[in-house]
Amino acid sequence: MKKIPEPEDVRVSEIRRSIHCGTEQRHAALSYFPTPEDWIGWQAERGLEIVPPEKLPSGPLLLLEMGERRTGGYFIEPKTDATIDRDRVMWLAGEWIKPGKDRMVTQMLTSPCVLLSIPPRDYRGFRIIDQNEELRSSLDLD
Repeated sequence: MKKIPEPEDVRVSEIRRSIHCGTEQRHAALSYFPTPEDWIGWQAERGLEIVPPEKLPSGPLLLLEMGERRTGGYFIEPKTDATIDRDRVMWLAGEWIKPGKDRMVTQMLTSPCVLLSIPPRDYRGFRIIDQNEELRSSLDLD
């Protein structure tokens, strides 16, 4: 009989955030990079260098993208605590920040993102919820 893994609380750490991640979709997205080399290849495909190779940790990485926005003032503030559920899906939470109605903002296209270092595990997927517990994005690996 196969043993079902217990849920596990883990910590993630922010490596870098950027207001330009080169995405063109308007919705949030998650991207998983099992190795730093996978991340380096992704950056090269988009013509970016958000994090130089020498600044990368050795383990897996997760990119949280907010989606394209028409002005500045948007960003994601991920929580450092996450949970891996019994199905080996990591659940993260974050705050989706948008500029206030009375704030001046730059008029330019942005695509905010945050790159996280995550613990090495046999992941089957990822989910991120916002401050209102609304599911913003999911990624299944199977």
